Amino acid sequence: MVYLKFFARIGRFPKPLVSDQAGEILSKAMGSRLACQGMHIDPLPKDEHSKIGSAECVIDEIDRMIATSLLNSNIFKCYWDVVGEHCSLLNAVTQSCPTDHSITIYEAESGLIPDLDALPPLGCFGLRYLNKIDRKDFKLSPKNQAGVFLGFATLRNGTYGSILLIGNRRIVVAKETTDFIHDLFPLKHAPSANSEYAWLHRLLKRYKSQKKNSLTEDVEDVQGNEIAALDPSQEAEEVLTRSSKPVVPDHQNLSIWRQLWRSNRV
Repeated sequence: MVYLKFFARIGRFPKPLVSDQAGEILSKAMGSRLACQGMHIDPLPKDEHSKIGSAECVIDEIDRMIATSLLNSNIFKCYWDVVGEHCSLLNAVTQSCPTDHSITIYEAESGLIPDLDALPPLGCFGLRYLNKIDRKDFKLSPKNQAGVFLGFATLRNGTYGSILLIGNRRIVVAKETTDFIHDLFPLKHAPSANSEYAWLHRLLKRYKSQKKNSLTEDVEDVQGNEIAALDPSQEAEEVLTRSSKPVVPDHQNLSIWRQLWRSNRV
C-alpha cells in the first residue's frame, strides 16, 4: 500500500526497483503486482546496504526520531506508526532536497513552502470541536473534546489529519476543527507508558508519586524524597528540630528539675 500511494503521488511507475533482501519486497505477490506495471526488482546482495545508503540513512534517522519522540512525549508504543508518519513529515519539511539543496523535500514534492509554526509538538494538549449529536447534553456538555496530540497521520480508512488520543487507547482524527496548547504536555509527568523507558523516566524525575512501603513503612513526599517513619521517642525531637521558632525554656520547670536531681544525688 505504501508503494502504491507513492506511485500515485508521483504519477508514474519507475521501471527498476532497487531493494535489499526484504521478504515483503521479494514476495511473489509483490513481484506479480510490480510485473503488471512493467517493473522489475533489482535485489542487492546480502549486507551490501551501501548501494542504497541514502535511503538507509533516512530510515535510521526516522527510527531515532520515533524512539526519542516516544520517550519525550510518553506516548504509548502501540502508536509508533502514527508517530512515525509524523516524523517523516518533520523530516520532509526540515531536510533539503537531494536534487536541489535550496528547497526542502516537502517543497519539492508539493510546491509549497512549509509552515513550521503550524506543526504542534508531539504529546501536547489538543482540542477538537464536538458536534451536538455526539454530546450527552446539548447545553451542559463540553463543546470540545480534549486529548493528546499524536501527530499528523493517516488512519486505516484513509482519513488524514491531526490524530488525538482521547481517553484510554482511543484515537480520533480531525482537520480544521482543532486547536493546541504547545507548552502543555499532559502525559509527560504520568507513569511511563513504555516498560523499556520506565527506569529512564524515573531518572528524569518525570513521574512523582506518593508511595508507602509496607515493609519499612517509609513514605515519599510530593517531590519523591524518602522520609523515614519516626517512632514516638524521636517524634518530639524531630518536631523541635524542624520548628522555625526558637524554643524558649521554662525557668520554673528547670529549677524544679535541678532540685530533684540534687536530692537524688544526696
